[in-house]
Amino acid sequence: MRRVVGSASALALCALLAGCPALLSDDWEINADGGAGGDDAKGDRPGEDASDGGVGVDGGDGGIADGSDATIGDASDASDATQPDAPTPDSAPDVSTPDSAPDSPPDAPPDVVDAGCPVNTPTLCGSTCVNLQTNNQNCGACGHDCLGSTCSTGLCATTTLASSLGGPWSVAVDTTNVYFTTNWGQFDIVRVPVGGGSATSLGTTTYPIGIALDATNVYWVDGTDNTVNKVAKTGGSTTHIANSQAYPYLVAVYGTKVFFTNTNGGTVNWVSNAGGTVTPLASGQNSPQPIAADANNVYWGNNNGCGGSGGSISQTPVGGGSITVLATTTGGCPRSVAVDATHVYWADRLDGTVKRVPIGGGTVDSLAVGQDWPETLVVDATYVYWTNRQGGTIMRVPKIGGATLTLASGQGTPQGIAVDGSYVYWANDLPGTGTVMKVAK
Repeated sequence: MRRVVGSASALALCALLAGCPALLSDDWEINADGGAGGDDAKGDRPGEDASDGGVGVDGGDGGIADGSDATIGDASDASDATQPDAPTPDSAPDVSTPDSAPDSPPDAPPDVVDAGCPVNTPTLCGSTCVNLQTNNQNCGACGHDCLGSTCSTGLCATTTLASSLGGPWSVAVDTTNVYFTTNWGQFDIVRVPVGGGSATSLGTTTYPIGIALDATNVYWVDGTDNTVNKVAKTGGSTTHIANSQAYPYLVAVYGTKVFFTNTNGGTVNWVSNAGGTVTPLASGQNSPQPIAADANNVYWGNNNGCGGSGGSISQTPVGGGSITVLATTTGGCPRSVAVDATHVYWADRLDGTVKRVPIGGGTVDSLAVGQDWPETLVVDATYVYWTNRQGGTIMRVPKIGGATLTLASGQGTPQGIAVDGSYVYWANDLPGTGTVMKVAK
């Protein structure tokens, strides 16, 4: 349809005389001041009309006052044209004053990406437009604060807490220190302050694997001398609290009980933190490795030697009783287990998934798929965090499901992981060049 631009008085005269029926069948555009339309006419700009997703000027959707197109009449309105209202003549003829110079092209409006945000800050976080690639308080996702470090390419800068390590593997944290095992050319239990500083060896052993904490002690299992051990967080002599086990692999502590898996023996066990008799809670299991516990139950993963099938997540009461299989694992290689008040979480290395199931059993939820060897995971009140060992990334996802967020990339075979109120800590499992790292969570 043609667009004819004219003044309001010209339009009224045309309608009175019925001398321009062809024009009446077309749309007319009228300037707010009655002048001729043109480059200076007030019209919609991208991002200024609330009806099309931009920032609204007046929230309208077609009134003449905001420069929108207005249909005055069309050929079907002949009855309106035969009895027009008497026009009110202008007090003076319309005078068109030409511009002293040709119109300049209008300024190009900023591209509108999200809720009226311009292209250089395209994401709306609360009421502020930000660039998630560089904003230190919204790095990679709204609300992800780098806590004083710099955001670049959507990632907060990482901090190295300890370096030149021999295969740091399992990690735990309290309010003061990060604790970790090393088992690749260096066989120590080590602590380092959460804020950085000198690393301190708490003891040397033959092949330390899993680690756990209570208020005063560090606990670990040794896969070569087949023991479960403890040492004070402040240092001192090592105490064997269980001996003659069958390749103990990971350990968990709840109250005064220390729970651990015997991978080769196929058992899930507990022993007092003071030492004494080892009590099996489950036997005949298929290469049990990851383990977690709460006040009521102990939870573990059977990974069948990561043979691609036969994996499962199970639970049993801490005092002993029947075993409940909560889920079978499609990849057959659950490498870690965590628990909160309602769910059990695990990462399966072979099928690249992070999942959860209700305590006691129920529907299995896939929280993340397509991960590159998800190895070890932990949870806090809101998120699940894990390491992708082959992918070299540290990840998080909401516990209820949602978008994953990469917290760190380019890491060297990241293995163990832990969290506190502000940071994620992990170990890069490399011989001689291993590191323990942290980043804002």
